[in-house]
Amino acid sequence: MKRRLLTILSMTIALLLACTLVTSAAPGVMYGCPYSEGLLYIDIYNPETVVSTTTQKDYILSGVAKSGVVVSVYYLDKATGAYNIAYTDGCPAVQTIGASGYFAQRISLAEGKNDILVRVDSSYASEIPSQVVQLEINLLVDSFWNSFRSTSANIFKTLGGLFG
Repeated sequence: MKRRLLTILSMTIALLLACTLVTSAAPGVMYGCPYSEGLLYIDIYNPETVVSTTTQKDYILSGVAKSGVVVSVYYLDKATGAYNIAYTDGCPAVQTIGASGYFAQRISLAEGKNDILVRVDSSYASEIPSQVVQLEINLLVDSFWNSFRSTSANIFKTLGGLFG
């Protein structure tokens, strides 16, 4: 029993330390979109375009990035106009890209428009981002599709009555 408690306590402390170390890597809040120019560090494959639509609430941002860069994901808080760091399973969405260069980050989308900012830093100590990519991902939910089907059915019914 003591061993199990010690194991759980050790794992909890390790998770908290990992989250703390990662949190210090990127600012928790960004206002606006800082302009950055020069070498591109990341190429985002999913979504395929900067404005996209999905029906998946749990969404995977993915692509390739230069090995060693730090990638952070932010959501726009419409009330404050600030981009806040995204969290996944209690940890901030910040990662250092490994030798393979592959990047993947799971995020949860809210219904409607989601303004996402992907920030790339050359290191954890960077104050000015090397690259910033703004994305707009729109989440469509069942209520939208039900409304669309209902409207479509009414249009076809009306047209059928005109020509039938």
